[in-house]
Amino acid sequence: MNSNSTPTILFISPQAYGHLIKTVKIARFFEKKGANIHYLVQGNNSYFFDENKFAFNSLESSAFGYNTKKIKDKNKLKAWWHELKERNFSTRFNTRKEEIESYLADLNPTHIFIDIFCISDFLFCYQFAKKTNAKIIGITPFYPEIANSKIPPLNYYAFPGKDTPTIWAEKISKNKSRKIKQQLRFPFRSDTALINKALKKLSIPKCHTPIYLERFPIFQEIDFWYLQPKELDFEGQTLPKNHHYMGPLIDTDITEEQNTRFDFFMKLKSKNASNKLIFCSLGSVISQLISNEEIESFFNKIIEIGKNNPTWFIAIKAPKNLVKQLKPKSLNVMIFDHLPYQQLMSLADVFISHGGGNSYLEAIYGKTPLLIVPPIDYWDYNGVAARCVNKKIAIKQDFNTSSNVISESISLLLNDDSYKNEIIKLNEEINKLYPKNYLDQYITF
Repeated sequence: MNSNSTPTILFISPQAYGHLIKTVKIARFFEKKGANIHYLVQGNNSYFFDENKFAFNSLESSAFGYNTKKIKDKNKLKAWWHELKERNFSTRFNTRKEEIESYLADLNPTHIFIDIFCISDFLFCYQFAKKTNAKIIGITPFYPEIANSKIPPLNYYAFPGKDTPTIWAEKISKNKSRKIKQQLRFPFRSDTALINKALKKLSIPKCHTPIYLERFPIFQEIDFWYLQPKELDFEGQTLPKNHHYMGPLIDTDITEEQNTRFDFFMKLKSKNASNKLIFCSLGSVISQLISNEEIESFFNKIIEIGKNNPTWFIAIKAPKNLVKQLKPKSLNVMIFDHLPYQQLMSLADVFISHGGGNSYLEAIYGKTPLLIVPPIDYWDYNGVAARCVNKKIAIKQDFNTSSNVISESISLLLNDDSYKNEIIKLNEEINKLYPKNYLDQYITF
């Protein structure tokens, strides 16, 4: 560890709120120990920092080694040319290296937490950490995804069993095909080519040679934390050396803003004891995953379900740019762009979710059974759905399924007490295993 009299904990993160919020309990743990907390954010998320009051800087350079910018050009040749230029090694490498190294020199951190979406910054932190004895930890909000394991990949709705090897073979084949296509499209500038060139240029030891499953490298022989509880994963998962589960990391002490429209909505709902509360949210990044037309179509199905079921009071959290586009057809449906999330979760009878890695945990803390509708076959939404169904706390349906099927699933969750009973038991187990001070047992400082 370096010689700072006051330790500094540095987080290098994307602007994704779902990733940032998973770090809050870790940051508070170190803050209580007397450490300074600082974030370098790929982009900006003023809402997160207004809420949590951590020091931060926005990184101006792009993450190195994989192109995170979406080149929006209808002309495919121009789009290819723009991305090819974006992948210029010297420009991307030197710009990122200079910016990261400048912040390291100024902040002199004792611990460097690097999110999976920024994980290539390990390359630029390595020499600093070796010189100062700072500790580098890779972090991810996702569950482990270990190639050829007994556990299916995260982007599949699948369970451990005889089909798992076939699923993995399909996944690995698709990844190889994607890499070959990228190598042909961008000769000497593919993701792996850029990372490998940087490894040689920076003289990173071979023991840190990365492994890939999707776009992001995981550098071997460094600590890597999965910000999820082991107990909710499938049994039999084996982790590489230095990899660890770190528990749910849901901040249940967060102060939530009150919403007068929501209070009015709850008064309407409370007029009849038989009324049920349904919460529907597709997460904070849904507009980056699918089109606005697809989002509107899904929410309109929920609105229609509310109209046909007057005792179901449905609170829909929608992206701000779509709130005015959605028109409720009955008083028992309201559209919001912001809600007291944890308060609502503790009151809801059913939670309709995209399957985010934070959302399902908040449902467990709120003891609310889930209807999970993964919007895409990418990231971890299907994997989260499979784990929740495995624990008998959720029903999974396709995102584009009919309103009748969604309505039937909601009805089953409301009327079959087994879902509620199982999530209550799971809530008790998680609270027992992970009390508020549980990080004291997980982190040595």
